[in-house]
Amino acid sequence: MADNRNPENTFLERSRSIFEETFSLIYNSLGERALRPERAINAAFFDSFSVAVAQLILSDTPPTEKSVSRAYEILLKNEKFRDAIGSSTSGEESVKDRFALAAEAIQNASS
Repeated sequence: MADNRNPENTFLERSRSIFEETFSLIYNSLGERALRPERAINAAFFDSFSVAVAQLILSDTPPTEKSVSRAYEILLKNEKFRDAIGSSTSGEESVKDRFALAAEAIQNASS
């Protein structure tokens, strides 16, 4: 944690770039419904889905708007994912499940 207290400018610039690219892609793909499986933004959905998209952006096969939209729809229909973002969201198993399911959905939608 101490390493991140005074990060280098290159790290900050790279982090900002990844953040902006991730959320631009999510917003351009989903519009106003971005990260809102219901009415309000769901923090558990937000963290797992945005990390999965960012990780794929950093890979050799970045996602497209179509694949982000498809992954979103897949996750909303996945009962295990809905459970993981609906209750006991800070439990270790719930966190592991939702991150794994989000990563799997975006990877499969991008294939």
